[in-house]
Amino acid sequence: MDKRTLRALLALTAGLLCAPAAAGAQQTRVINGTPSEVWPAQTSVVHAPSGNVCGGTLVSAHWVLTAGHCVTGIGGSLRAASDFRLRIGSAGRGLDDPGSMVIPDDRIRHPGYGDPENAPPNDVALLHLREPAPQEPLAMIGAAPRDTEFWAPGARATILGWGVTRGGAQSSEQLLKAEVPMISDNACRIAWTADFSAATMVCAGGETSDTCDGDSGGPLMVPRLGAYALVGVTSWGSGQCGDSDYPSPNNPIKPGAYARLGDPAINAWVRSRVPTLTLSTSPVAPISGQVFTLGAALTAGGASGITWDTNGDGAFNDATGPEINLTFPSAGPYIVQAKATEGDRTAIARERIVVSDPPPPPPPPPAPAPAPALPAPPQVPAPRTVASGVGVTSKMTLLTLRTKGVRVRYECERECAIRGRLSLGPVSARRFGLGRSGTSVIIGSGTARLPQSGTGTLTLKLTKRAKLALRNRERVTISVVTNVTAGSVTVPGRHPVSVRR
Repeated sequence: MDKRTLRALLALTAGLLCAPAAAGAQQTRVINGTPSEVWPAQTSVVHAPSGNVCGGTLVSAHWVLTAGHCVTGIGGSLRAASDFRLRIGSAGRGLDDPGSMVIPDDRIRHPGYGDPENAPPNDVALLHLREPAPQEPLAMIGAAPRDTEFWAPGARATILGWGVTRGGAQSSEQLLKAEVPMISDNACRIAWTADFSAATMVCAGGETSDTCDGDSGGPLMVPRLGAYALVGVTSWGSGQCGDSDYPSPNNPIKPGAYARLGDPAINAWVRSRVPTLTLSTSPVAPISGQVFTLGAALTAGGASGITWDTNGDGAFNDATGPEINLTFPSAGPYIVQAKATEGDRTAIARERIVVSDPPPPPPPPPAPAPAPALPAPPQVPAPRTVASGVGVTSKMTLLTLRTKGVRVRYECERECAIRGRLSLGPVSARRFGLGRSGTSVIIGSGTARLPQSGTGTLTLKLTKRAKLALRNRERVTISVVTNVTAGSVTVPGRHPVSVRR
């Protein structure tokens, strides 16, 4: 029968060797992984006195999430925070590698943590940093049902770690990553029988890639709405660690087990201590053309400022405040983002808002019996609203764009204002030397106002830097992003423009 092991690594004087499969000697590695780029939130967690090596994830400016067994000593005792050495935001583990070297000032283990023969439930712990880390934290998956689709069985997840690799017990000096499939609870229960508990554990892997000795506490993360979200903490698994050199017909590869961050109880325990931004809508199912409210709240601490990106261009300058009113002109899915200040760092939340068409009107009631005619009441004109008429050319020449800019025609039924931006997608922005962050870049902007109902024109011109970058391009596609506002109603719009030489 395959041997079950935890996923920490014990560093002996002769080097980093595999720990024995006993309580407190947990194992994990990234088997068949490839060298990874720097993940800002990735953390190396070393307990100096014992030499135990684990991983961790920066989930807030002041908190690193790791495995409960990584902070547990002999007999289940809690290890001292000052005995740990953390390196945050580095692809290497050496003393001279980049990143932030930190000694935590506190550690908190989940109160329901247990170690029944090396398959501990609630295997999570938090390490507190006295000073905020400068790296960008990794968002944690939510516990709401809408988030389960991102880590459903078959979804591709990413694992990271410096654990031992194929062909020997020496740990990796270079951070490794691999993709593994999420495994259903039923398949994991069949593989591990009573050792697996779906209440606090989730499984991934079971092919040829896995975590192993030295990866405990590291991340299991999945793509979510254009970013990554943490869904698990590396906990325990097979002594084979997904290594195809080990399995046999009587000893097949088994999936790795991770602490289940989508579990409502574990999720709430982490969020009660870690500042996390959450978004809400009222009503829950918005209707096109009608005003609804978006709210943002920061758990475990206050926020000094909240800004919004409601049109998907990556710029948090569409609205400010913990609550905003918004209208989408048509049905469909929309991605909205909010950013909140947490100390000298920020917390970002993304949500998909599904806007529906208005329901059909009810059938007319049966005609009443004829009644004596009454004088008609005076007619009251309906209140005027902002019109959604915005016109932008779909094609133009590069010379016209660089010399005259883009003309935007708009029509309003009462006094209104328009705000527009020229936006270049992340791929084109990097190719033309205008951006490196993987988000859209604003290459021109402008505003205009109509004092009364009618038609107006807004001209958007390129910035000097954009003119220079685009001067010899054969073709490019830009986006004209508009927001027409009248009173409390705002109508957003996005118009692609194909530019050719």
